Amino acid sequence: MRNAAVATYGHRRRATGARAVSALSVCRRFGLSGFLTSAVAVLAVAAPWIFSPYTLYLATLAAVYAFGAIAVNLATGYIGILSLAPAGFYAVGAYSAAVVGPHAGDDLIVVSGAAIVISAVLALVLALPVLRLKGIYLAIATFAFALVVQRIIVALDDITGGNVGKSIGTLKVVGWVVPNPTSLYFTVVVVLAIGLVFSFLLRSSASGRAMFMVRSDEAGAAVAGVNARRLKAVAFVLASVYCAVGGVLYGYVVGFVSPSNFDILLTIQFLAMAVIGGLARPAGPLIGSMFVVIVPSVLSAFQTWIPAVYGALIIVVILLMPGGIAGLGAQLGGALGRWRASHAPPSPEEDAEASSSLSITEKKAVR
Repeated sequence: MRNAAVATYGHRRRATGARAVSALSVCRRFGLSGFLTSAVAVLAVAAPWIFSPYTLYLATLAAVYAFGAIAVNLATGYIGILSLAPAGFYAVGAYSAAVVGPHAGDDLIVVSGAAIVISAVLALVLALPVLRLKGIYLAIATFAFALVVQRIIVALDDITGGNVGKSIGTLKVVGWVVPNPTSLYFTVVVVLAIGLVFSFLLRSSASGRAMFMVRSDEAGAAVAGVNARRLKAVAFVLASVYCAVGGVLYGYVVGFVSPSNFDILLTIQFLAMAVIGGLARPAGPLIGSMFVVIVPSVLSAFQTWIPAVYGALIIVVILLMPGGIAGLGAQLGGALGRWRASHAPPSPEEDAEASSSLSITEKKAVR
C-alpha cells in the first residue's frame, strides 16, 4: 500500500513535469518571436491579395517605418546609445529622394546611395563629439541634431520647398518603373528583408556580441579589449544608414515631403516601435512598426491623443513585457520554467522522505 502510494505520487509528478518540459521546449525552441516573424512573412507575401488598397498602403508604410525602428534597435538595443537623431537622418533620406531623385532618374539604387553617403558622413562627424556624452546629455545632443536638420530644410526653401514641401516622382529600380502600389509594396518589403537579415547577422556576429558587452558593462568590455568608442561610432553610423534608406522609401511611398513630417512625434514613433516590438531583438522593429501604424488608424478620431497613447504603451510594455512583443516567448518560457521547478519529479531523497513519512503514519495507525 505504501509503495503503491509513493509510486502513484511520483508518477503524477513526473507526468506533470514531462508536460511542462514539452511546452517549455517548444516555447524555447521556436519562441513567440520566431512564430510572429514567420506569420508576418507569410502575411507579407499574401498581403496584396487579401488586403484592401488602403490597408496595403498602411502595410507599406509600416515596412518603411520599420527602418527607423531598426535604427533605434541598433543604437539603443544593441549598444545602449540613447539617440534621438533618427528623425533627422530619416529627413536626409526623404529629401534625397526629393532633391537628388530628379537628377538621378529617381533610381532607387542611386538615390539610396547618395542618401547613405550623406547620412553616414553626417553621423560620423556628429559621433566624434557627441558620443563622448552619456544618458540624457547624449539624448539632448542627438535631438538637437534632428532639430537643426529640420531648420536647415526650412531655410533652404529654394531647394527643398521650405515649409510648403516638395513632391517626389515615381520610383525606378535600375531603369524599371515601379508601376503600381503592389509593385511598390514588394520593392519595400524586399529592401526591408535585406535590412532585417543584416541586423540579425550583426546580432549573432562577434561585433554584435561586443556591442552587447559594451551595453551591459562598458568598463568590463574595455578590460576585455573592446574599443567601445569605435563600436558606438559604427553602430551610430549604421543606424543613420537604415534611417537614410527608410527615408528614401518613405518619400517614394508618400510622394510628398515637408519638414513637419520629421518632428519629435516621428522620433517618439520610432522609439515606441522598438520598445513595443522588443529592444535588441531583430524581429522587434517589424512587429512594433506594424503595431504602431495600426494604432493611429484605429484611433483616427483621436489624433491629438496619439502621442499620449504611445507613451502609455511604452510604460506598459516596460513594466509588464520588458522584452516587448517579440520577447513574450522567452518571458513565457521563464514562467514555465518556474512552474516546472515547482512541479518537478521528486528526487530519490524526496522519495525516501515521503516513504519515511508514510511509514511513520502507518505505524501510528496500527498503534
